[in-house]
Order: sequence, then structure tokens, then C-alpha cells
Amino acid sequence: MKKIIVLLVAVTMLMGCATVKGLFTNNEADLQLAVHIATAIVVKGHPADAAKITAIVTNVQKQIATGTLTSANIVQTYVASQLTGLNLAPTDQVVMNDLLGQVQTALVQTFTKANITAPADQLVEINKVLAWVLEISTLPTGAK
Repeated sequence: MKKIIVLLVAVTMLMGCATVKGLFTNNEADLQLAVHIATAIVVKGHPADAAKITAIVTNVQKQIATGTLTSANIVQTYVASQLTGLNLAPTDQVVMNDLLGQVQTALVQTFTKANITAPADQLVEINKVLAWVLEISTLPTGAK
């Protein structure tokens, strides 16, 4: 519940500069900011969750690099299945699913706008998002 309150405060703060939906769809810098915020909300004060997210993302990156995960849809399905292992509270799981949906929508819009149709090129964009998650999940959480 505490993470949900933090999320609501973050959303309220963001409303002053842009709509939350705009953060996910405007441009790459806005998407990066939204991914950073979403990741920070999930891992803040929870080093175990941060470590799990880091492990999931690192694993996805390796599987993309080795050709095991070969398309955006396969990556999405795999990531969703891995996140269930975090054992988030039901409310946090709903928020996480919504955030993942927003990121997926933004990526699809990026693919369409930039005419990125080849799965390999789409995976390059997905790797950017994964790197943004790692930028936050690998930072110290401040938990004691």
C-alpha cells in the first residue's frame, strides 16, 4: 500500500509538467523518465525486489542477445511471466501491469512512427527500455 501512495504522490507531482499518458507517448526522453519513475517506485526501499528486477532484466537482455527471445510479443509475454515471481501485493501487481501496458503502447507507437517493422530492430528499442530499468534497479535502494 505504501508503494501505491508513493505512486499517487509521484503522479500528482508529474501532473504539473505533463500528463502521465503524455510521459509514455511523447518522445524517448519522456518514456525514459516514465520508466525511471515506475522502476524507482517499485524498488524504493526494497532491495530484494530491486535484485529480482535486475535479474529478470539481465536475463531478458541475455536471451535477446542469444536469439532465444526473438520478437516484441515474446519478450512481453516472458517479462510478464517473470514479474509474477516478485509476489507483489495485488494492488502493486495491478499498477505494474498497467505500467507495463503503457510502456508497451509507447513502444508500439515508436515502432509505428519510426517505421520499425523488423523484429531485430524492435528488440534494439526494447533493449533501450531494459537498460533504463537497470539504471534504476541497480542503484542502492536506501533500505536499512
